[in-house]
Parts: sequence; structure tokens; C-alpha cells
Amino acid sequence: MKIIKKTSDIRDLENIWINIDSENNSLTEFQTFSWNKILYSHFQKKKSIKKVSEIVFLVFETEKSKIIIVPLMLDMIEKEASIFGQSSISDYLDFIYSQIEIDDLYNVVEYLLGMYPDFLFLFDRINESSLLFEMLTLKYQEISSERKICAKIEVKSNMNYIHSLSKNSRQNYRTAVNRINKSNLTYEVSIDIGKVNYQRLTKLYSLYVMRRLEKVKSSIRIKLKSFIKLVVMEVLHRSNDVLSDYLHSQENSLVAYININGDLAAYFAGIYKGRVLYISRASISNKYKHFSPGVVCLIETVEKIRNDFDIIDLTRGDEKYKIQCGAKQHYNYLFKLKGNRRI
Repeated sequence: MKIIKKTSDIRDLENIWINIDSENNSLTEFQTFSWNKILYSHFQKKKSIKKVSEIVFLVFETEKSKIIIVPLMLDMIEKEASIFGQSSISDYLDFIYSQIEIDDLYNVVEYLLGMYPDFLFLFDRINESSLLFEMLTLKYQEISSERKICAKIEVKSNMNYIHSLSKNSRQNYRTAVNRINKSNLTYEVSIDIGKVNYQRLTKLYSLYVMRRLEKVKSSIRIKLKSFIKLVVMEVLHRSNDVLSDYLHSQENSLVAYININGDLAAYFAGIYKGRVLYISRASISNKYKHFSPGVVCLIETVEKIRNDFDIIDLTRGDEKYKIQCGAKQHYNYLFKLKGNRRI
């Protein structure tokens, strides 16, 4: 095992990164070069973070000439190291690799622990489906890990998705639709696939920020700093939001939204790789929450796109609406390691 390249500029690795990703379908969209390039561009704008943190991309070559890219974020003050993307909305984190063995990953991690002996490594958002998770649980059995819930909907093209839901979930969906109709309102669920224009993004992001503001204001422990931060987010959204930039620039983008009487009532936004759709953001309007617009939007969208995807990954969190829509739990993990001392 040896390092053949070390750089702080992700653009130096574009060709090799894309080639590796194209050979490994198990890596998620959050490991693609296009996603990480946008993350990197946003990091470059954050001067306060750059003062205390460094990004380093390490390229390892195994004995069998296989390549592994390790994107690291180093906190030089706290002496903590994490996979690049941990402080972002990336739902799953991993190294970048293809057709390697568990021992290759083990050798890489041991190399890192020796290379940065004073750093605490925080391997977070490692999904249970990844080879890195398998290696960490096998080779470092003595370390503790923290499990965090994620959720996903598994769909089949030959089944009626709505009929596959539990009796209670189908009843909740019908109740929501009937409630809208009985209120003399109309609704429409729309799906846009491909690059999203800024006019649409502005409406979606504004709803997302307003929903977060409402949650902060309704909290018993209101933090003025958090409130101000969200207001600033609303003003600077296009230049300050990774997901909006991605949705605007990449063809593998999907947004679904429900309008009630012409008003935006709820939406979700995601990105896809192959036949897996990753939902990274969802929000509803407080004005229409009585009608459960998020549930109606998600259920009708899944029914419409079930021929195009095998998995609708609702990513992190165990919110009630995910279970109502037929999602099953899976898990992310956090592992902590430091030199010869396992945390």
C-alpha cells in the first residue's frame, strides 16, 4: 500500500475519480465527482472554516494496482479528521474505490492512523451496505459505534405501490385527499426531472427556509443566532446552498411538488444514480399542513416513477411520514478511531 498522489485541489483528480465511480455501482451519488466538486467549491468560499480546516485528497495504490481515493477534512484546532462532506448535507460518506478487498481498506485506515497519530478520526454516515462499514466492523470489533436511522422505499415495476402500503397508510392517504376535496380545494402533483431552473429553486428553497424558521420560532429554547442564520440563508440561498447548485447544474436531478389551489404546499428534491433516487430535502407549507400534502406528494410521486427506480432512498431520519409511505429502516454508523487507541 502506498500513496501515489496527495493534493488539496479536487480538480486534479477528475479523470481518475470518474473512472473509479463508473466501475462501482455500490457507491452512492454522494461519492461522485460532480457532487464533491460542488461541495469543494462551497468550501472554498467559507473563509472562516478554511482558517481552521484543511482538505486533503489522498490517492492510494494497492499491491494489485487498485486505486482508493480518501477525501479528508482535517480540523487543525480540534485535531479531528473526517471524510470530506461530513459537515454538509451528504447523506452517506465513503472512500472512493472499486473492485478492492476488505484488507485494502484496512491497510488504508491503518496508514491514516499512522500518518495522523494525533488526530481523532470520525468516520460518520457510513452506511451498513458499504464495504467500508463491513471492514470497520470486522477489523475493529473493539471500537464502539453509534447507529443512526435512515429509511428507504423498495419498489417494483410490476406492483401497484399504493396497494402495497399498509391498510393504515392507505387510509391516511385517502383521508388526506378527501380532506382537500371536501374543502373545495384542488391539488396537482408534478415531477420535474433534469436541471432545475432558478425560478423554481427560489420557490422551493424559500418554502424550506420558512419551514425551518417556523420550527425555530415554535421551539421553547429559541436561539437568536439560529434564527438570524436562517434569515441570512434565505437571502443568500443560491450562492450558499449546495443542493440548489447541484439541482441547477446536473441532469440527474428530480423535484416533485404538490400545489393546492395553485399554491406550493409541499415538495421534495433529490438526485439519482442508476435506479436509486436519493431524497435529500423535503418541506411543507404550514398553511396546508392540515392536509398532509407531503404524504400525498410522496405517495403519488412514487407510484408515478416506480418503473424508473428500484429504491427511493429517503436517507437520514426516522420521521413518521416515511413509515406512512412504506419505508423500511436501514442504518448509518459513526466510528471513532485514534492511533493505537480505539474510542
